[in-house]
Amino acid sequence: MVRQSLVIFLLLALCAVLLPPATALQLGAPQATSRLFAVYVASDDSGQMLVTSSPDGVNWSPDVVIPHTTHMPVSAALFRNRIYVGYVASDGSGQLLITSSPDGVHWSPDTV
Repeated sequence: MVRQSLVIFLLLALCAVLLPPATALQLGAPQATSRLFAVYVASDDSGQMLVTSSPDGVNWSPDVVIPHTTHMPVSAALFRNRIYVGYVASDGSGQLLITSSPDGVHWSPDTV
């Protein structure tokens, strides 16, 4: 099983390398940016979601508070030059919500 998974991974990696950038963009693949982003939940009881960014993975910007709260792990993705963050509402409803940002500083209202 491990060997088969490794072969599949290597084939996918090879396909990713062989795909010309124009094809990747046509497929809606995330575009590379010049910054790395980390989105996470504060370790205190506030439930604040935070984002930080780095040009090199060593030097990081100060935390920016995403104006929404959760007490569950978050999921983030980059798509068409926006950062999308999915999370569970902190009001006990269990509702799944999404917010997005073009820059990691200005965030959209919740979307269900």
